[in-house]
Amino acid sequence: MVFAKFIKKLQLPSEYTEAAQDVFGDAQIVLTSTNSTKVKPGDIITFSYKGSMFSSRRLLVVGTKHAPRAKYMSGRGNYLLCCFELEETLPGIAMIFNSFYKNRTVNYSRMPKTLNNVFGVKGFKTFNIQKITSLFEVTVKRDTK
Repeated sequence: MVFAKFIKKLQLPSEYTEAAQDVFGDAQIVLTSTNSTKVKPGDIITFSYKGSMFSSRRLLVVGTKHAPRAKYMSGRGNYLLCCFELEETLPGIAMIFNSFYKNRTVNYSRMPKTLNNVFGVKGFKTFNIQKITSLFEVTVKRDTK
């Protein structure tokens, strides 16, 4: 029972599938289990944070001037992941797929005004990698016939 609630929280809203189909045509969204070492700027991820097992966050990974690969070590010795929280609206998700998805040059320090306008000034966050559990990458699979 608890596991079913947890899996339901990690699933993506239908807006993600609709946005992927609008942008890429005949496509479907797949959550692929990954680890923090494989995450790169431009990836869309979902994960739970330690202590909040029944809530998940959906984020766009971005680089920064000091962390072009989106990960850096803080002054306290923790590895942090740089991200923007995603809005759950269909037009917003479609725009993210159009502009930022798998774009390895998504860098906060190169385009702060653009990213702040899209995600909001308070949308940029860093997360302690050691506290991330159940990390999944959002992958768009296109039907090849």
